Amino acid sequence: MRLAWDTVSYAWDSRVLSFDLEGQQEFLTAWGFETIAGTRQLLWIAGAAALLLGAYAALILRRSRRRPDAVKQLYETFCRKAARLGAARSATEGPADFARRAGALLPGEAARIERIASSYIALRYSLNPRPSTVQILAADVRAFDGRATGSDRVTERKTSKITQ
Repeated sequence: MRLAWDTVSYAWDSRVLSFDLEGQQEFLTAWGFETIAGTRQLLWIAGAAALLLGAYAALILRRSRRRPDAVKQLYETFCRKAARLGAARSATEGPADFARRAGALLPGEAARIERIASSYIALRYSLNPRPSTVQILAADVRAFDGRATGSDRVTERKTSKITQ
């Protein structure tokens, strides 16, 4: 182990720390830059550095791109559907509070709204949610359309205007 460390240390000292003018010229000659004038060498090196930095930046940006969260997308779809029916969720309203309020505004869908909220909370906040809960949430969000009776919709609009 000590011999390996000494080898690495020697390589570092000889190749990096002692990279003087003579070492630089040897390096550039090995790469075929001995015939290129000084300004042109600088441009080639700057271009290569820019290319490497650009590739590195693209790699970092690609890795940091967020993957779509299916559970969040389903809940946002539900919230958009509820908003179209007059039960818009406030930005500061949690899923349980929104479910209670939306259930009161859309009584024909109250049970489904509660199931959607319960599934979302289980998937988002529990340590080990059941995998089937995603399918339950997706099915409930697809089925949610607010088919309340005509008189219920009038009541929903009036109540929605009062609560806003």
